[in-house]
Amino acid sequence: SSRYFSGEKFWFHETAILFVVLYALLTPVMLHTRYALIKERKYHHSVVLLVFSIVTSAASSACYLAFYSSFASSGYESRGVMHAAVVFELLGDFSLLLMTILVAKGWTIVRRKISALGRVRIATYMTLYVVASAACWIYYLEFSDPAEILYLYATIPGMILVFLRIFALGWFSYAMHVTRRKYRQKRHFYQKYWVFVGAWIFTLPVLVALNNIVEMWYRDKIVNLLAHLSTFVCQAVLIVMYSPQAPFGVNRHFPFHATTTDALLRSSGSQSGANKREAVV
Repeated sequence: SSRYFSGEKFWFHETAILFVVLYALLTPVMLHTRYALIKERKYHHSVVLLVFSIVTSAASSACYLAFYSSFASSGYESRGVMHAAVVFELLGDFSLLLMTILVAKGWTIVRRKISALGRVRIATYMTLYVVASAACWIYYLEFSDPAEILYLYATIPGMILVFLRIFALGWFSYAMHVTRRKYRQKRHFYQKYWVFVGAWIFTLPVLVALNNIVEMWYRDKIVNLLAHLSTFVCQAVLIVMYSPQAPFGVNRHFPFHATTTDALLRSSGSQSGANKREAVV
Protein backbone atom coordinates (compact mmCIF):
# COMPACT_ATOMS: atom_id res chain seq x y z
CA SER A 1 0.00 0.00 0.00
CA SER A 2 1.18 3.53 -0.78
CA ARG A 3 -1.35 5.41 1.33
CA TYR A 4 1.27 6.34 3.92
CA PHE A 5 3.76 7.72 1.41
CA SER A 6 4.01 11.43 0.74
CA GLY A 7 4.18 12.58 -2.88
CA GLU A 8 7.97 12.84 -3.06
CA LYS A 9 8.37 9.31 -1.61
CA PHE A 10 6.17 7.46 -4.09
CA TRP A 11 8.05 4.59 -5.77
CA PHE A 12 10.72 4.36 -3.08
CA HIS A 13 9.33 0.97 -2.01
CA GLU A 14 9.35 -0.33 -5.58
CA THR A 15 12.87 1.02 -6.09
CA ALA A 16 14.05 -0.86 -3.00
CA ILE A 17 12.51 -4.09 -4.35
CA LEU A 18 14.26 -3.54 -7.70
CA PHE A 19 17.72 -3.21 -6.15
CA VAL A 20 17.28 -6.16 -3.81
CA VAL A 21 16.56 -8.26 -6.91
CA LEU A 22 19.49 -6.77 -8.86
CA TYR A 23 21.97 -7.42 -6.05
CA ALA A 24 20.60 -10.94 -5.62
CA LEU A 25 21.49 -11.50 -9.28
CA LEU A 26 24.90 -9.86 -8.95
CA THR A 27 25.94 -11.79 -5.83
CA PRO A 28 26.63 -15.13 -7.61
CA VAL A 29 28.74 -13.28 -10.19
CA MET A 30 30.69 -11.59 -7.41
CA LEU A 31 31.25 -14.89 -5.58
CA HIS A 32 32.38 -16.58 -8.80
CA THR A 33 34.90 -13.81 -9.52
CA ARG A 34 36.14 -13.90 -5.93
CA TYR A 35 36.59 -17.69 -6.02
CA ALA A 36 38.37 -17.58 -9.39
CA LEU A 37 40.79 -14.88 -8.21
CA ILE A 38 41.50 -16.67 -4.93
CA LYS A 39 42.16 -19.88 -6.86
CA GLU A 40 44.68 -18.08 -9.08
CA ARG A 41 46.12 -16.17 -6.10
CA LYS A 42 45.11 -12.84 -7.63
CA TYR A 43 42.56 -11.72 -5.08
CA HIS A 44 44.17 -8.34 -4.57
CA HIS A 45 43.15 -5.69 -2.07
CA SER A 46 41.46 -3.58 -4.74
CA VAL A 47 39.09 -6.47 -5.45
CA VAL A 48 38.47 -6.86 -1.71
CA LEU A 49 37.31 -3.23 -1.64
CA LEU A 50 34.99 -3.84 -4.59
CA VAL A 51 33.50 -6.97 -3.00
CA PHE A 52 33.01 -5.06 0.24
CA SER A 53 31.24 -2.29 -1.69
CA ILE A 54 28.86 -4.77 -3.33
CA VAL A 55 28.09 -6.55 -0.05
CA THR A 56 27.38 -3.32 1.84
CA SER A 57 25.30 -1.92 -1.03
CA ALA A 58 23.24 -5.12 -1.06
CA ALA A 59 22.79 -4.86 2.71
CA SER A 60 21.69 -1.25 2.29
CA SER A 61 19.09 -2.24 -0.31
CA ALA A 62 17.76 -4.97 2.00
CA CYS A 63 17.45 -2.47 4.87
CA TYR A 64 15.69 0.06 2.64
CA LEU A 65 13.26 -2.66 1.58
CA ALA A 66 12.59 -3.62 5.19
CA PHE A 67 12.03 0.04 6.11
CA TYR A 68 9.68 0.86 3.24
CA SER A 69 7.81 -2.46 3.52
CA SER A 70 7.13 -1.77 7.18
CA PHE A 71 6.13 1.81 6.46
CA ALA A 72 3.84 0.76 3.60
CA SER A 73 1.95 -1.71 5.76
CA SER A 74 1.74 0.20 9.05
CA GLY A 75 2.82 3.78 8.50
CA TYR A 76 5.47 3.29 11.18
CA GLU A 77 8.99 4.57 10.48
CA SER A 78 11.70 2.34 11.93
CA ARG A 79 14.48 4.88 12.39
CA GLY A 80 17.01 2.21 13.33
CA VAL A 81 16.47 0.33 10.07
CA MET A 82 16.73 3.55 8.06
CA HIS A 83 19.95 4.50 9.84
CA ALA A 84 21.38 1.04 9.13
CA ALA A 85 20.46 1.42 5.45
CA VAL A 86 22.23 4.78 5.27
CA VAL A 87 25.36 3.50 7.05
CA PHE A 88 25.62 0.53 4.67
CA GLU A 89 25.06 2.83 1.69
CA LEU A 90 27.81 5.19 2.83
CA LEU A 91 30.22 2.28 3.38
CA GLY A 92 29.50 0.96 -0.12
CA ASP A 93 29.93 4.38 -1.71
CA PHE A 94 33.10 5.15 0.26
CA SER A 95 34.81 1.82 -0.49
CA LEU A 96 33.93 2.01 -4.20
CA LEU A 97 35.25 5.56 -4.54
CA LEU A 98 38.42 4.70 -2.60
CA MET A 99 39.04 1.65 -4.77
CA THR A 100 38.57 3.58 -8.02
CA ILE A 101 41.02 6.33 -6.99
CA LEU A 102 43.62 3.81 -5.83
CA VAL A 103 43.36 1.79 -9.04
CA ALA A 104 43.50 4.99 -11.11
CA LYS A 105 46.85 5.63 -9.46
CA GLY A 106 47.96 2.14 -10.52
CA TRP A 107 47.73 0.42 -7.13
CA THR A 108 47.50 -3.38 -7.52
CA ILE A 109 47.63 -2.95 -11.30
CA VAL A 110 51.09 -1.55 -12.07
CA ARG A 111 52.58 -0.55 -8.74
CA ARG A 112 53.13 -2.11 -5.36
CA LYS A 113 52.30 0.96 -3.33
CA ILE A 114 51.44 4.62 -3.64
CA SER A 115 53.90 7.33 -2.58
CA ALA A 116 53.69 8.73 0.94
CA LEU A 117 52.43 12.08 -0.36
CA GLY A 118 49.85 10.31 -2.49
CA ARG A 119 48.60 8.33 0.52
CA VAL A 120 48.29 11.53 2.56
CA ARG A 121 46.26 13.21 -0.19
CA ILE A 122 43.96 10.21 -0.53
CA ALA A 123 43.49 9.97 3.24
CA THR A 124 42.70 13.69 3.46
CA TYR A 125 40.21 13.60 0.61
CA MET A 126 38.45 10.47 1.79
CA THR A 127 38.18 11.89 5.32
CA LEU A 128 36.51 15.02 3.93
CA TYR A 129 34.24 12.87 1.79
CA VAL A 130 33.15 10.66 4.70
CA VAL A 131 32.52 13.67 6.95
CA ALA A 132 30.52 15.46 4.24
CA SER A 133 28.50 12.32 3.47
CA ALA A 134 27.71 11.69 7.13
CA ALA A 135 26.86 15.36 7.73
CA CYS A 136 24.61 15.37 4.68
CA TRP A 137 22.55 12.42 5.89
CA ILE A 138 22.48 13.44 9.56
CA TYR A 139 21.26 16.93 8.66
CA TYR A 140 18.69 15.58 6.21
CA LEU A 141 17.29 12.90 8.53
CA GLU A 142 17.45 14.67 11.87
CA PHE A 143 17.41 18.44 11.40
CA SER A 144 15.84 19.37 8.06
CA ASP A 145 12.24 20.50 7.78
CA PRO A 146 10.40 18.20 5.31
CA ALA A 147 8.19 21.14 4.36
CA GLU A 148 11.23 23.07 3.14
CA ILE A 149 13.78 20.40 2.12
CA LEU A 150 12.37 17.51 0.13
CA TYR A 151 15.65 16.47 -1.34
CA LEU A 152 18.91 15.23 0.19
CA TYR A 153 21.24 17.38 -1.94
CA ALA A 154 19.30 20.59 -1.30
CA THR A 155 21.20 20.86 2.00
CA ILE A 156 24.53 22.67 2.42
CA PRO A 157 26.38 19.41 3.28
CA GLY A 158 24.76 17.89 0.19
CA MET A 159 26.14 20.66 -2.01
CA ILE A 160 29.60 20.16 -0.49
CA LEU A 161 29.34 16.44 -1.26
CA VAL A 162 28.46 17.17 -4.89
CA PHE A 163 31.50 19.47 -5.15
CA LEU A 164 33.72 16.72 -3.73
CA ARG A 165 32.44 14.33 -6.40
CA ILE A 166 33.29 16.85 -9.12
CA PHE A 167 36.77 17.23 -7.61
CA ALA A 168 37.09 13.43 -7.50
CA LEU A 169 36.38 13.21 -11.24
CA GLY A 170 39.15 15.68 -12.05
CA TRP A 171 41.60 13.95 -9.72
CA PHE A 172 40.62 10.51 -11.02
CA SER A 173 41.05 11.61 -14.65
CA TYR A 174 44.46 13.16 -13.98
CA ALA A 175 45.67 10.06 -12.10
CA MET A 176 44.47 7.88 -14.98
CA HIS A 177 46.31 10.04 -17.51
CA VAL A 178 49.58 9.78 -15.56
CA THR A 179 49.24 6.03 -15.05
CA ARG A 180 48.42 5.36 -18.72
CA ARG A 181 51.34 7.49 -19.86
CA LYS A 182 53.83 5.67 -17.60
CA TYR A 183 52.49 2.13 -18.07
CA ARG A 184 51.27 1.85 -21.63
CA GLN A 185 50.81 -1.92 -21.47
CA LYS A 186 47.70 -1.28 -19.37
CA ARG A 187 46.23 1.50 -21.49
CA HIS A 188 43.39 -0.65 -22.90
CA PHE A 189 42.20 -1.64 -19.45
CA TYR A 190 42.38 1.95 -18.26
CA GLN A 191 40.45 3.24 -21.26
CA LYS A 192 37.46 1.09 -20.32
CA TYR A 193 38.00 1.81 -16.65
CA TRP A 194 37.85 5.57 -17.22
CA VAL A 195 34.60 5.34 -19.18
CA PHE A 196 32.64 3.30 -16.63
CA VAL A 197 34.10 4.70 -13.42
CA GLY A 198 34.18 8.28 -14.68
CA ALA A 199 30.52 8.00 -15.66
CA TRP A 200 29.66 6.73 -12.16
CA ILE A 201 31.56 9.52 -10.38
CA PHE A 202 29.98 12.21 -12.56
CA THR A 203 26.43 10.84 -12.41
CA LEU A 204 25.58 12.50 -9.10
CA PRO A 205 26.63 16.07 -10.08
CA VAL A 206 24.81 15.72 -13.40
CA LEU A 207 21.62 14.49 -11.71
CA VAL A 208 21.72 17.31 -9.17
CA ALA A 209 22.23 19.88 -11.95
CA LEU A 210 19.38 18.47 -14.06
CA ASN A 211 17.09 18.29 -11.06
CA ASN A 212 16.93 22.08 -10.99
CA ILE A 213 14.61 21.90 -14.01
CA VAL A 214 12.52 19.02 -12.62
CA GLU A 215 9.38 19.40 -10.51
CA MET A 216 10.42 19.31 -6.83
CA TRP A 217 8.19 16.30 -6.12
CA TYR A 218 10.21 14.19 -8.55
CA ARG A 219 13.74 15.24 -7.56
CA ASP A 220 14.26 12.80 -4.72
CA LYS A 221 12.79 9.92 -6.71
CA ILE A 222 14.98 10.60 -9.76
CA VAL A 223 18.22 10.92 -7.80
CA ASN A 224 17.40 7.91 -5.61
CA LEU A 225 16.78 5.66 -8.61
CA LEU A 226 19.49 6.82 -11.01
CA ALA A 227 22.25 7.32 -8.42
CA HIS A 228 21.74 3.80 -7.06
CA LEU A 229 21.48 2.42 -10.59
CA SER A 230 24.78 4.04 -11.64
CA THR A 231 26.49 2.56 -8.58
CA PHE A 232 25.11 -0.89 -9.35
CA VAL A 233 26.17 -0.72 -13.01
CA CYS A 234 29.68 0.41 -12.04
CA GLN A 235 30.02 -2.43 -9.51
CA ALA A 236 28.68 -5.01 -11.97
CA VAL A 237 30.98 -3.90 -14.79
CA LEU A 238 34.06 -3.87 -12.55
CA ILE A 239 33.41 -7.28 -11.01
CA VAL A 240 33.17 -8.72 -14.53
CA MET A 241 36.30 -6.85 -15.69
CA TYR A 242 38.18 -8.25 -12.70
CA SER A 243 37.10 -11.82 -13.43
CA PRO A 244 39.76 -14.05 -15.03
CA GLN A 245 36.99 -16.21 -16.51
CA ALA A 246 34.52 -13.66 -17.88
CA PRO A 247 32.73 -14.88 -21.03
CA PHE A 248 32.63 -13.35 -24.52
CA GLY A 249 36.06 -11.74 -24.18
CA VAL A 250 34.68 -9.10 -21.81
CA ASN A 251 37.94 -9.06 -19.88
CA ARG A 252 40.37 -9.28 -22.79
CA HIS A 253 42.45 -6.73 -20.92
CA PHE A 254 42.33 -8.52 -17.56
CA PRO A 255 44.31 -6.21 -15.25
CA PHE A 256 45.94 -8.60 -12.78
CA HIS A 257 48.95 -10.62 -13.88
CA ALA A 258 51.03 -10.97 -10.72
CA THR A 259 49.84 -13.22 -7.94
CA THR A 260 49.42 -11.89 -4.43
CA THR A 261 52.76 -13.42 -3.45
CA ASP A 262 54.79 -12.28 -6.47
CA ALA A 263 57.31 -9.48 -6.39
CA LEU A 264 55.60 -6.22 -7.21
CA LEU A 265 56.50 -3.39 -9.46
CA ARG A 266 57.71 -0.41 -7.52
CA SER A 267 56.09 2.89 -8.32
CA SER A 268 59.47 4.27 -9.40
CA GLY A 269 60.15 1.37 -11.77
CA SER A 270 61.15 2.21 -15.31
CA GLN A 271 58.86 1.72 -18.29
CA SER A 272 61.14 -0.96 -19.69
CA GLY A 273 61.01 -2.84 -16.41
CA ALA A 274 57.24 -2.61 -16.42
CA ASN A 275 57.04 -4.01 -19.94
CA LYS A 276 59.28 -6.94 -19.08
CA ARG A 277 57.60 -8.01 -15.87
CA GLU A 278 54.00 -6.85 -16.53
CA ALA A 279 53.53 -7.23 -12.84
CA VAL A 280 50.86 -6.00 -10.59
CA VAL A 281 49.60 -6.29 -7.21
